[in-house]
Amino acid sequence: MRRPRGFRPAMAIGGLVGLVLAANVARADEAIAVARVPKAATLDEIRVLLRVSPPPAGLDLARQRRGDDFLRALGESREIAGVRVLRLASNGLHAAGLAAFLTSPYLGGLEELDLADNDLDDGAMKALAAAPLRALRLLRVRGNPVSPAGIRALLGAEWIAKIASLDLSGVRLGPEAPAIVRELAVHAAALREIDLHDSSCENACVDALVVSPLCGRLKSLRLGYDAIDRRGASALAASRCFSSLESLALLGASDVQTEGAPRRFIDARGARAIAASKHLRSLRELRLPLQAIGDAGAVALAGARWPALEVLDLRQNDITDRGALALAAAKFPPVLRSIDLSGARVSVHTRKRLEERFGSALVLP
Repeated sequence: MRRPRGFRPAMAIGGLVGLVLAANVARADEAIAVARVPKAATLDEIRVLLRVSPPPAGLDLARQRRGDDFLRALGESREIAGVRVLRLASNGLHAAGLAAFLTSPYLGGLEELDLADNDLDDGAMKALAAAPLRALRLLRVRGNPVSPAGIRALLGAEWIAKIASLDLSGVRLGPEAPAIVRELAVHAAALREIDLHDSSCENACVDALVVSPLCGRLKSLRLGYDAIDRRGASALAASRCFSSLESLALLGASDVQTEGAPRRFIDARGARAIAASKHLRSLRELRLPLQAIGDAGAVALAGARWPALEVLDLRQNDITDRGALALAAAKFPPVLRSIDLSGARVSVHTRKRLEERFGSALVLP
């Protein structure tokens, strides 16, 4: 089997580190070897890893709670000069630690920076915006206590115009979310992937998207978490500017209920609008989990033409035998590799029919 460029077999360095193959989202045509660093590895051992020939192009330090002092010391290590991918999610990082790290003279080649689920506030965003991250193409700030003012600070960065992928999920944008979307369209000219789910980006965000230049550029869009309903889904489906979109996720949330407010979800009519759209035929992934499309919505999606579809996620959608059998009879393309019907209430006969039709592509616990 031919190995992709950038691949290195699993190996041990000081008995600690194995390399894994990971895809750089901002440069999907290239595979990058990223070292998943064990939590027990010391900074000196990480430096040794980065001195091997050739060194890994990325470090995965996610979910290790290493803290600000470690990050400062990492920034002082000349060995990180060749690092293109740095994953620091869930490390208990704060603005002061990040600001110190960003003064490092060795970050000029950094292309992907994952800062998700830390304790980074608006001050951290200002430090990011001021940093000379000239090669940065992918940024994740998901789940940090950042306000709209912090996101606007990011939009003032010199490097923001080159960002291809931006994850703002879990950042509470509130009623300013539509305005942030409009500003992204102006400042982030290269943006192709955006994740805004669980960010208070509701139907009004869709309204802002469909009239912005950002709409025609996007390849991947994630919205939702009890925020998009039938109207938002229908507005999105009706917009011709999404004709280049390859991945669409409109996520529901079964466990979310704002006190005093009705739950928002995509119902069968919303699913019909998506199925009937002539502008979503480039989709490779369609994810509508935890919605309420029911059998009628499943039948509509089954009857649509999806020439490039590889992933269909319809988890927890009140689907029963009628909808499941329609999906089993649908003319999905041969490239379909996953269809998730978790939570569907189907008979033994229907389950067998689904298994015969989809084989290992079926997810139905």
